Amino acid sequence: MRRSIFSVLQLGLGVGLLAYWLDRNPSAITEISGAHFGFLSAALGCMIAAIGLQLLRTNRLLRIRRWRTLLRTVLVAYSANVLAPAMAGDLYEIAAVSKATHLPARTVLVRLIHRLATTVAALGFFIGVAMCAVHPTLGVIIIAVAIGMPFVVDMSSPLISRVVAIPGTQKIDPLAPIGFWETGIHIDLAIVQHGLAAAAVFFLGAAIDQPVSPLVAGAMLAVADAVTYLPIPLGGVGVHHWTVAATASVLGANTAALVTFNHAIIVVFAGLLGIIGLRISPALRA
Repeated sequence: MRRSIFSVLQLGLGVGLLAYWLDRNPSAITEISGAHFGFLSAALGCMIAAIGLQLLRTNRLLRIRRWRTLLRTVLVAYSANVLAPAMAGDLYEIAAVSKATHLPARTVLVRLIHRLATTVAALGFFIGVAMCAVHPTLGVIIIAVAIGMPFVVDMSSPLISRVVAIPGTQKIDPLAPIGFWETGIHIDLAIVQHGLAAAAVFFLGAAIDQPVSPLVAGAMLAVADAVTYLPIPLGGVGVHHWTVAATASVLGANTAALVTFNHAIIVVFAGLLGIIGLRISPALRA
């Protein structure tokens, strides 16, 4: 009961922030004209390619042999992370991967923490690159810290595997790091994946005649992704709009219509992926 009330309050907060956002930015909807099909198709293509990179990253970490199980797990987890509050998709992913691979849930959790670290590195990289345009020293610091973090997390794998706990699951032996080279590959894959997602933002802007520079698109993508980890559903509705627009404004871009359009596309895309994922039978083998 308490969880349901809390969920309603979270959604109410987000909707309230969205209503205030639309009141302060009336052009956020009126300036969205008919989207140019070519640019919209390019954006959707980039989003699909980014999901393909997420599949590759996950499989490289966890070695899921059944491709249907991998596809179902990643699609449903992505959808839940966007549509539901605070990393619900990651909780689903831990349970689904553990069941499919017979790996202990804590082992899966430790590896997904590594994947999260590389994701944060990629997002920090794009924020840092954009920040270099207005404050080069701070931008370089952000990039250095972001890229270095996954290596620290990887080296800490034995410690993390001893201290992380999931109620009702068995303890595990300390996990060995996956290594400097492999972590570097995962960082590269994460940067390419989120670079594709940033390209989607760029093309969405072009589609509605509100273009932004690649630097601004990368920063917007980074903030939008970070907001999905907040305990507010629908991609951090409301919070997404304020924070992404503020980030673009710092970089000198007025993006009210693009922020609204991009958020709507993200939510619809996540919903479609969730439906597709749920219709894939994990029991079938490739």
